[in-house]
Formats: sequence, C-alpha cells, structure tokens
Amino acid sequence: MWIVNVDRFQASINAVAVKVILNLTLHVDLSLKTRNRVGFSFNSSSALLNYRGQLIGEAHIPASRIAPEKTLPMNLTLTLMADRLLSESQLLSDFMSGDIPLNTFVRVAGKVSVLNIFKFKVQSSSSCDLNISVSNRNVTSQHCFCSS
Repeated sequence: MWIVNVDRFQASINAVAVKVILNLTLHVDLSLKTRNRVGFSFNSSSALLNYRGQLIGEAHIPASRIAPEKTLPMNLTLTLMADRLLSESQLLSDFMSGDIPLNTFVRVAGKVSVLNIFKFKVQSSSSCDLNISVSNRNVTSQHCFCSS
C-alpha cells in the first residue's frame, strides 16, 4: 500500500530560458505485507521517482524481514533531482496545464524459507501513477498496481 504526500513543492518559470524550475520532495508511506504463513527476507532495494519514464529521484530501502502474515511499514522521502529534468521538453506544458504526472516504483526481491529446508526466491513490485497539482501543491490523483 502506498500513501504519497507532497512535503515540499516549489515551481517557477524562467521566462528567459523558457524552462520550469522545480523543487519537489514527496513523503511516501509504503507498507510491505506478506499474507503467507512463512516470513519473507528481502535484499536492499530502492524506491524510484519517474517523470514520463525518466528517473528523477530515488530513496534507499534497507534489507529487512517481514514476519509471517505481518505488515512492515516504511516511511520514505523521495527528493527530485532537478538536474535530471533540464532536458525534459514536456515539463513546461505539464506545468502550464496545472498537473505534473509522476510515477513511483518499488521492486523487492528476496526469499522465503519453509521449515528452514526449502528456500524459494520471490520478488514483488508496486507502481503508482500520480499527478501533482501545480496550484494546490498536492497529490490530486493516485493509482497503484502491485504484482508478485
């Protein structure tokens, strides 16, 4: 489960260079849940922030273990790497339309152990498409998809 909130959002237009100057930090509450009767140990990973398919931010997810039938809550901060947007020609039109489309993505890979004898590699991923309102400085829509 994902809950995404805007921590900091500053945007302006440089009329001389005809570009958008954007400063954005997202606070992400992410929950990893195992419904199985065995625990899940996963390797370190990253939460990714994308704008129109281009990586613009990243947050580290440390390796951990989720107990059987439990949920592991995580709080992450995704900060925009503004230099990644310098060549993005659609940013100005998105800014002028009032909504900036973003995507967050996480993939965790690890293993489950049954009776400490059988070990299986597993991975799970989750992706959320969201829109940030330029005028309200908040998340206006969010649609998430999970796969295991």
